[in-house]
Amino acid sequence: MYVFCLFAHRDRATADPLDVGQWEFYVTSAHRLDETVGEEKRISLAALLQRVHPIRAGFGELRAAVEAVPTGARDTRRQAPE
Repeated sequence: MYVFCLFAHRDRATADPLDVGQWEFYVTSAHRLDETVGEEKRISLAALLQRVHPIRAGFGELRAAVEAVPTGARDTRRQAPE
């Protein structure tokens, strides 16, 4: 399981890394990531979104997103509840 975390808040005047509402989370299975990117050690956000198709979640939806990601080799993804 991978959870990619992005501090997405753009306004420097109000940016607060401790405010979990200013973060975005992207969740995918280790199998899905390995299957898609192979031996690559880095991935851009654009490539992650286009190639891996992780579940996007805010902090409040993170648990549901993690529970929705399959853990086995067969990636039968379920979408996290909104």
